[in-house]
Amino acid sequence: MRIHFYEPAALPEIWRDFWKVRVLSRRPHRALTGGPAWFGMMAQIFGGCVLCAEDDAGRPRVLVPLVCSAPPRIGRWKIAQRGSWWNVGGGDLIAEDVSAEDLSEVWRTIFERNPACAGIRFETLTAGALSESVRRSVRMTPGLFWCPLYSGLPHYRLRFGSGGDQGGLWRSGRTLRKLRNRARALERATGAALHVLELTTCAEMVAHRQDWENLMARRWQTRRLGAAFHLEDVEPVAARGWLRSFLLMAGSRPVAGVVGYQGEGVYVYEEVGYDPELARYSPGTLLLFRLLDILSRRDPPQWLDFGEGAADYKAAWATEEDRVDGGLIVRFSFPFWFACRTARLASMATALARRLAGAAVPRTVRQRGLTAADGEAQG
Repeated sequence: MRIHFYEPAALPEIWRDFWKVRVLSRRPHRALTGGPAWFGMMAQIFGGCVLCAEDDAGRPRVLVPLVCSAPPRIGRWKIAQRGSWWNVGGGDLIAEDVSAEDLSEVWRTIFERNPACAGIRFETLTAGALSESVRRSVRMTPGLFWCPLYSGLPHYRLRFGSGGDQGGLWRSGRTLRKLRNRARALERATGAALHVLELTTCAEMVAHRQDWENLMARRWQTRRLGAAFHLEDVEPVAARGWLRSFLLMAGSRPVAGVVGYQGEGVYVYEEVGYDPELARYSPGTLLLFRLLDILSRRDPPQWLDFGEGAADYKAAWATEEDRVDGGLIVRFSFPFWFACRTARLASMATALARRLAGAAVPRTVRQRGLTAADGEAQG
């Protein structure tokens, strides 16, 4: 194979076409966040390059978009390792007939060209033959090892029907009645009528800065993982016309919000928060229902991408799902290998303890219809 590295802006058109075709044919719900335009934005902010590998006939076979990133986490454990890290937004940019030996050459070339590189993080690698080929190729590459982050993680999405289907028509009448009852109960509890604000510019987001900060500060991602929300992070997205966020308000009080992006026929349900004091009324689920109605009536996408991760609300509202794997390709050293394995085991033990604790709670308590403290919109 012949391997080349390009700056994102200098990527030849033949490789851009290969990129777009691969994404649209394999995972069309990632056409925005898995496409070249999104990668170009991220590379412009953090730095990055694109590896392209072609066969002897000059046909594109492998494309690896690499963007600089912070050291990854294994569950709640943050890896401490000297050197730089690269993030790959998926492994579906690899042709099916590429051998593990050829992939091994790709990984070896990346690390040889970047001596300071500590590792590469793969996300949303489609589970199955492709994922196994990547893992096998790493195992046969001297000096590297594969550290799994997750395996078989569900990726949920909702496909909008043709002809402008109204949001919610795919839900049962019983569900719709529950939602209306919850909405009325929430209005009684807050003493104000519910309404939705759609925000598509930075100025509109900044005007509600305090609302966003209050909602996002109480997410489990913030409390448990320290994944703070920064309003400034949406500026590059808004500048490209992709920002489409929503706030559910009870009068002037924010009760739920979703930061979302829309482009390339996809709505990305990215970051969500809600007022935990009102969790019994399922404000996140109420916002999701109204959001779907708005999307289906005005500038409808083809897909709503819930992203990776298991959650009851995703399974309930999604129309399709697949499974993805994630992992790290890391330079081998015994201390780091041991640290990765220890962190992985600790993460697995924590997950098992949570499942056992959840199993001890009566089913009627764990599954309260649409109650979204139930993971509510916490994608």
